[in-house]
Amino acid sequence: MEVTWLSLLMVSIAVFRLTHLVVYDSITEPLRNLFLTEREEEGEIFYEPREGWFRRPAGELLSCHWCTGFWVSLLLTSGFIWLPLWFGKVILFLAVAGIASIIHSAVIHYFF
Repeated sequence: MEVTWLSLLMVSIAVFRLTHLVVYDSITEPLRNLFLTEREEEGEIFYEPREGWFRRPAGELLSCHWCTGFWVSLLLTSGFIWLPLWFGKVILFLAVAGIASIIHSAVIHYFF
């Protein structure tokens, strides 16, 4: 499989969107709460991994966007290479959603 600049850009934006969905979006908060506890200190909220042989490493992963991004990139890139017909559609969907979220953030930041 040849990786073009366009496919690299699409996969990268898809990785950004899926990572953001897992680590930050409210829709996945119930999943994160299985592995993280919330702690407030001086008006700031911090997330700490729960104890346990599985919960702790999963909590460490879910509280770090760099860590999650690595594994998401491994998943999406591998899928794009070995199962391009199925993963191509998923990557396109996530890339479009990622571009839309970037545009939305830019509009809110610069125009409102």
